Amino acid sequence: MNTAGPWWLPGNDPILLALAVLAAVLLGLIIHHVVSIIYCRRRGHWLGLAAALVTAAPLLGLLGTVSGLIDSFAALAITADARSAGAGIGRALTTTQMGLLIAVPGLLAVQVVWGLRPDEPTDHTTEDA
Repeated sequence: MNTAGPWWLPGNDPILLALAVLAAVLLGLIIHHVVSIIYCRRRGHWLGLAAALVTAAPLLGLLGTVSGLIDSFAALAITADARSAGAGIGRALTTTQMGLLIAVPGLLAVQVVWGLRPDEPTDHTTEDA
C-alpha cells in the first residue's frame, strides 16, 4: 500500500488534511479582517468564527493523536512489534503538533485583529420623562 502523499500531508492522514483546510480558512479570515479594518474601518463580522477555528485546531490535532494511538496499539497487539508501534505513535503526535502550530499563531493574530477593531459606537441618549 502506498501511503505517500503530498509533501504537506504525510501519510494521507485525513486529520492532517482537515487541519490544513482549517489553517487555510483561518488565514483567509484573518487577512479579510485586517484588510477590512485597515482600509474600510469596518468591524470584522467573522472574527468570532476565526476564534472558533483557532480553538478547534488543537482539538482536531488531539483527535488525530488519539486515533493514531488507537491504531498503533491495535497494531502492537496484533504484531507485537514495538518498533512499528513507536513509528505509529510518532506519526500520531504529528497531528497534535500541527494543531498547536496552527492555534498559537492563530490566537496571536486574532488578538491583534481584535485590538485593531474600531470601537463600537455607544448610544448614551436617555429619554427624559
